[in-house]
Amino acid sequence: MRGGALILLPLTVLSGLTVICGCSLSSLSSLSSQARLEASLRHNENKIRGLQQQLTSAKQQLRDQENELLALKQSPGGNRVHTASSSRAVEAIVAWGVVTSLEIHSLTSGILGTPDGGRIVNLVLQPVDGNGEVVKVAGELEIRVQLPGKTTMLAQIGITSLESRDLWSTGLIARGFHLQIPLTSDDASGLIPGDSVLVNATLDLGDGRQFEASELLHVRPHNDYGPEAGVGSMPPEGRPAEADSVAH
Repeated sequence: MRGGALILLPLTVLSGLTVICGCSLSSLSSLSSQARLEASLRHNENKIRGLQQQLTSAKQQLRDQENELLALKQSPGGNRVHTASSSRAVEAIVAWGVVTSLEIHSLTSGILGTPDGGRIVNLVLQPVDGNGEVVKVAGELEIRVQLPGKTTMLAQIGITSLESRDLWSTGLIARGFHLQIPLTSDDASGLIPGDSVLVNATLDLGDGRQFEASELLHVRPHNDYGPEAGVGSMPPEGRPAEADSVAH
């Protein structure tokens, strides 16, 4: 009996040690998982903080450029100090400042027929500088179409500065704002080839810089549209496929 007790005692101790070790390993595993989770949370927090800083920086840069653009517009003759980050805005201001007049390109403009028997005003407007060179800008446009000597409007549209960006295009013959304005009024239905229509256009660049142009455009036969009518690469409907963006 005493000998058996001596044998059972070490087995009991070993069993207790095994339980203790198992609990210790479980605790260590739990602590390791918690440490990994905390590290992952810290990493994600750092990423979020970095993205927030980038967003704040981008917003500040945008505000700086907008303020500089506004200051340059308000003081066209003042000191034009700028940073490299706003070089595009300064280029736009330079273009804005050199425009001296607005012209209607008579060769590519006219009253065209459409395949469905309607009429459209095909119009190319060109802001130009003192040397007669076309200047790419963006600005508010207003187009008024009427019969010569009459006040009745055949068409009248307004275009925002943002919308004018999409109207700028470079064709085979001319570059500028390309517009096609449908004539849907009853007065326009009586137009025949050879008639003339008066087109008045206004370009507003802001800060009191406004330019106007007027031109008598002739009505062409209904089957006279496309390149044969002198409209360059412009299709009978829609704007030219080849278009570039306008700095503003």
